[in-house]
Order: sequence, then structure tokens, then C-alpha cells
Amino acid sequence: MTAAANDLRSAGTPACDWTMTVFELAIFMSVFRARHPPGVEEICQVIGTWFECVVHPPVASAPIENMLANRWVSEDSRCFLATEEGQDRVERP
Repeated sequence: MTAAANDLRSAGTPACDWTMTVFELAIFMSVFRARHPPGVEEICQVIGTWFECVVHPPVASAPIENMLANRWVSEDSRCFLATEEGQDRVERP
């Protein structure tokens, strides 16, 4: 099977060498650009405006868990911070 960038079962998982999905990139960018560490609700509000749709927290939970597993973001008191590993992943061509 060939995985696509938006294939949530294989793209970006710790066992796979794929880069972030577009949705994970949007999550990362919202965390990275935030003035303070955002919670899931705030992340969903921000990326919802970018994608011009409502993004519910349960929809973002699995990608955020994947990003935590890959150390692209870290969690502190239910808020998220961008990590150097995440920045490195975003900056790669």
C-alpha cells in the first residue's frame, strides 16, 4: 500500500518516516505562533478559521496525540508547546 500525506493511519506515525500531515502542520503552526501555550479548544478555533470550518476538539485529539508521540509538541498543564523536533520537521524541505 502506498501512503498519502493525508492517510491518518500511516502518515506521521512514529513507525513511519513520513513528515507531518497538513492538519498536523496547521496544529503545529497554531501552537508555534501562539503568544501563550494554547489548549486544544484554542488550537481548534485558530485552525478552524484557517480552514474555514468548525474543528471540534475530538477531531484534533488523535493528531495531537501523534504529535506528542513524535515529540513535535509537548504538553504542560493541558496546553501545548512547539518543540525543537517539531521545528526541525517543519523546516525540512
